[in-house]
Amino acid sequence: MKKIFCFIVALILLTGCDDGEMTFQKFNFTGTLKECSLKTGTYIMTTGTEALIIDLAATPLVNIESAKNSAGDPISRNIALGANALEYRVYTSTVTSDNICNATGNASVTIKDRWQGTGNLGIITTKKTDSKGVITFIHSITLTDATFTKDGETIRIEDNYLNTVTTSMGVTLNFANDNESDPINLSICEDNSNLKYWIKNNQSILLQFAPGTLNNAGTEDVIEVPLNADLTAATANNITITVYSGNGMTSEGICTRNKPVTPTEKSRWVATSGNVVLKRSLISGAYYYDVYLAKDIAFYNRTNIGSGEFFNPEPNFPDSTGDFADYYYLGRIAN
Repeated sequence: MKKIFCFIVALILLTGCDDGEMTFQKFNFTGTLKECSLKTGTYIMTTGTEALIIDLAATPLVNIESAKNSAGDPISRNIALGANALEYRVYTSTVTSDNICNATGNASVTIKDRWQGTGNLGIITTKKTDSKGVITFIHSITLTDATFTKDGETIRIEDNYLNTVTTSMGVTLNFANDNESDPINLSICEDNSNLKYWIKNNQSILLQFAPGTLNNAGTEDVIEVPLNADLTAATANNITITVYSGNGMTSEGICTRNKPVTPTEKSRWVATSGNVVLKRSLISGAYYYDVYLAKDIAFYNRTNIGSGEFFNPEPNFPDSTGDFADYYYLGRIAN
């Protein structure tokens, strides 16, 4: 009788510890978060037969470097994941993000277990700029807390570092001259000489200076022009960079805003603060102005204003022995 009682107790203890179909207690993903090419904003991470799917379409990653606290440590940005924005899956065999994202899928890989989740992500973003001025942002992502449910069962996950996602600004300031001593001359709009532009591949840059800014009769050979957000042509000083869907933008599309059907505008970045330096030279009887963009200029994303995204021009000739090594040398304007 004593043996039967002990067996019953042991059986109860075993049953009480049964987690049903719960297949995970803590994520141990070693893969990389990859964005699904067929669904912008959806990121997938896989390890073996497991997959974590995060939908950030409603709250995308923002290309802004994380602010820092008084100790100099980055402050994490919180993203709340609502219904259908977080999912954990277990597959019948090893799975990749491509298997999940692919429109046709993989017939040999099927879902064995699926848990829907809600919770929060912690994002720390750092900016990286290479020698060519290409700006990327590295987002370190932690699943700070999440609750997964399936068939009335729940499981809570806390403080799981997932990995990093690298995103690009969507624009690169690629108008730099390759040769500082033999620069490209910016073009001048025929109907408005206050507008200077340069079309390069799938981008254009448009400089608007108030009348009289380029003054051949002035006494100073170096002038500093503060950019502003003025809309009146008589006082406006600003710079606009536009990224198009392809090459082929014309001067008419730049100067008159009579945009062609193609290419279409993908994004527009406007600088209305910071300083431009204009250095005047007399060459073969004509006046020219070299254009230098200071690092305090901020180009803000005007296509997606709410993102707050911006970038600063990085020096393209940092080893220059001239007076403007800390500036981005854009080119030359004939006046």
